[in-house]
Amino acid sequence: MTKKIICLIFTLVFCLCACAKTPVPAPDDTSASKNTKGNDTGFYVSGFDDATPVETKPTDKETEPEEPTVSKVSFAAVGDNIIYQAGFTDARNRANDQYPEYNFTPIYENILPEIQAADLAYINQETLMSGAEYGYSDYPQFNCPQHLGHQLEEMGFDIVNIANNHMLDMTTKGLLDTIEFWRTKNVTLLGGYENEEVYNTPIVVEKNGISMVFLSYTYSANGFQPSANYDVVVPFIDEDQIKEDIRRVKDAGDTLIVSVHWGNENQFEPTAEQRELAQMMCDEGVDVIIGTHPHVIQPVEWLTSSDGNKTLCIYSLGDLVAVMMKASNMLGGLCTFDIVKTGDEVTIENVVFNPVVHHFGPSYYNGKLYYLSDFTDELASTFAKVYGINANKQSLSDIVRDVIDTEFLPEEFR
Repeated sequence: MTKKIICLIFTLVFCLCACAKTPVPAPDDTSASKNTKGNDTGFYVSGFDDATPVETKPTDKETEPEEPTVSKVSFAAVGDNIIYQAGFTDARNRANDQYPEYNFTPIYENILPEIQAADLAYINQETLMSGAEYGYSDYPQFNCPQHLGHQLEEMGFDIVNIANNHMLDMTTKGLLDTIEFWRTKNVTLLGGYENEEVYNTPIVVEKNGISMVFLSYTYSANGFQPSANYDVVVPFIDEDQIKEDIRRVKDAGDTLIVSVHWGNENQFEPTAEQRELAQMMCDEGVDVIIGTHPHVIQPVEWLTSSDGNKTLCIYSLGDLVAVMMKASNMLGGLCTFDIVKTGDEVTIENVVFNPVVHHFGPSYYNGKLYYLSDFTDELASTFAKVYGINANKQSLSDIVRDVIDTEFLPEEFR
């Protein structure tokens, strides 16, 4: 063996022994294998004290989903606004500089804050406004001053329904003149259709990013039929027609609201026909049903279809303004609710039925609306003294609790 080979072997053996004896230092509390900089957003390469944090990017699974957009429309609805002779006489007697001929606003002033606060406010205007040339009249065939229409618009009513049993009181021409008048106002008119084309055009209101579609029907026009000399359409209740209309318009907006003038007068309980029609509308996808006509309040209910559609049904809002001669006729409701759109889903929420009373004095004059919560036995005593009607606050409150589920009532009436 040569000397070079022997030296090479000796050097290799020496190196191996030296390595075997050298201890490997144990990690201590300052080891770079721990995050010594208090930065939880990165990590360090083990074994290097001066390691640099490595930023991480979230994967698709870690990405937070975007919150859906939420929109809301607050809605207020009141019942039958029926102006008798005492009503327009009151308005003439209350004339002032702002309203020098007829001033109807004092009747409504107590409820106006809630009407004006709502994004949309509905009223069933039961008496026609055909014009002074027809003469002003009350029961059985109504026509009241158009001054009321101007003032209702100023008060904040946005949705005006005229599909009711008095819509032909001034003949077909009177109905058309009433429609023409309302077309000059900044309101959405329901139930008045000059012709088939207007009838078949969806009525859509857009507010706060939500589009609402409206339909309207009446059970009758007190035996009158529209004249064949005109193209006007009176929307009588017909189940097949209503189904067709719903299917035709429901995709034109986010939600569908139907106004229906139906039921029996002075009955707190809906008829079988009302219930059947309401369930059919629920099954067809209607979101809200606003009922009028019975002149008394009727229940508020949630209806559900077999496919899960949920419908708010207000069977009757009762009278708003009227001078009928039963305590229950003086009691109506101001119903508020929110239409909420979350993403593509629309729900009806925060439903409140707030009872109101139409108070009037001797000979039906000095009419004024009060919330039942603010009504007093002193005010009610007028009814007892003048008309012999027992309409104290307690008796009216009892009617409300008997008819309206406490789920929908203000705290005071629960």
